[in-house]
Order: sequence, then structure tokens, then C-alpha cells
Amino acid sequence: MRVFQVSLPHFYQIDSQDQAAVISQLVSLFAGPVQHCRFITFVMPASLERLERERRRLAMGIGDEWARRGLMEEVRLIGDWASRGEMRKTRHYLVDFHDAVTDRDLAHWRVVSEEGYPQLPIPGDYAEYHDHMAPILRKNNGRLQVDNSRHRYAVLASYQLTRTWDWRHPLAQAITSADGPMVICIDARKVHPERVTASAEFWQGMILNGQDRNALLASEEAELALTVRDEAVHHVRVLFMLLDKNVATLRERVESLRKTSTQYMKVDRMLGYQAAAARMFG
Repeated sequence: MRVFQVSLPHFYQIDSQDQAAVISQLVSLFAGPVQHCRFITFVMPASLERLERERRRLAMGIGDEWARRGLMEEVRLIGDWASRGEMRKTRHYLVDFHDAVTDRDLAHWRVVSEEGYPQLPIPGDYAEYHDHMAPILRKNNGRLQVDNSRHRYAVLASYQLTRTWDWRHPLAQAITSADGPMVICIDARKVHPERVTASAEFWQGMILNGQDRNALLASEEAELALTVRDEAVHHVRVLFMLLDKNVATLRERVESLRKTSTQYMKVDRMLGYQAAAARMFG
């Protein structure tokens, strides 16, 4: 297994035709050598407190009143951006479980990479609640206590992606609209052609027996996979880990993400399986 921290720093310096070619080549990772890979994206609000302090200090040292007013207005805007959470930083990782991709391969696709393992922002011990995980401390008497100084987290997982799903919707939207810390995991596994055939036959049988209301849709998707099985068919699962120190806010964010994602995927809140779902992130 190899893990890369990846970025596309030169992506917007090339024309749209070349951008489309790069995206096409990246998608060809699925149809190419990679049998099983996982993309992990960290979305964290950027701290602007230090920048705000430095600009305020600079403003106080300027004698010209109009220049000082201009800098103080800049300080106000920085504080406004910080309060609305509009500034965020992201880190992206590619996990290749079969050692099929090298730095040279990624560089050919304009991807800058370096080996590095993702560190989840959830250090220490956690206890599983029905719908989330809570950080805990063990007291001297052996009893457990919730540690409110660390993040709680909740995991949602997709169990069906619609045909309109792509990398921009809802993933890019989820990143740009994130109102707090979040980690996104995309797990892609190549499906053997025999399994595709077996799936089509299974769902056809379910239609004949009338045992599943979703059998017709599942059968159509399996038949579609059969028609392109000379290409590569993959099973893709998307997981979201939302982090927050306030349990009420965390639940609100989970429900909001669940509702906004229904156009592109069906998600499971993984009630009672939070710890198991979290293991997919690393």
C-alpha cells in the first residue's frame, strides 16, 4: 500500500481543453492499473486570528490616518470572513492499495505528490454513542468523562449513487459550503466482470419474484454495467466525517448534509456503527 498527499497547483494555469484532458486521465485511474484506491480530503477552517493581529499591529504603527483607516477596514473584513467560516484549507490524499501508481505516473497527469499518511484530527480515546463518537477522558477513579475540549464526530456513508453523481456534485459543493471541519472519503474498488453478471441475474430474479421495490432500478444499473464491461466497472462508496465540539451543532450539520445530498446519493447515518465506519478513514 502506498499513500500520497496530492495537489493540482498548476491546474488553473492551463486552458479548458487541457483541463478536460487532465480530468479524463485522472478518471482513467479507475480503468487503468488501480484495482482499489481511496481518496481522502480534509476540509478545515483556516485560522485568520494571527493575520488579523498582524494587520492590526501594522495599522497602529502607521502615522497617516487614511492609510490606518484602510488597514483597519482590512482587519474588519478579515474578522468578518473568519466569523463566517468562509476561509478554509484542504488537504488531499490518494491511497493505492495495490502499489500500482508511482510519483512519475501522477506527475504525468500534472498531479504534485509526496508520500505522507493522513492524520485524522481525532486524537485520544472515543466512546460510541448512537449517532456519533464522543471524546473521553479516564479519571483517576477509573470512570470515563466526556472531554469537551476535543471534537465529537459523526459519519455518514452512501449506499447508492445516482447516475447524475460526479466529482463536482456534490463533492466540490460539500467542500466549498463546509461550515466546519469535515473529512471526505471516496473508496473505489474494481468489480470483477463475473460479479457484474451475477448481480444482473440476481436483480432480474428479484423482479420476477416481486420481493424488492428497488429491484427494477438495480437491475437496470446492473444491465448498464454489463454493456460497458469491456471497460472497468467500479463500486464507489462515499463517506463523510463531520467534526464539531457542540453535539447539537454536529447533529444539525449531519441532517443538513443528509438532506442536501439526496439529489446525488442515498446516505445512511450509520446509527450504531459509527466506530466501524470511522475505520474507513485511516
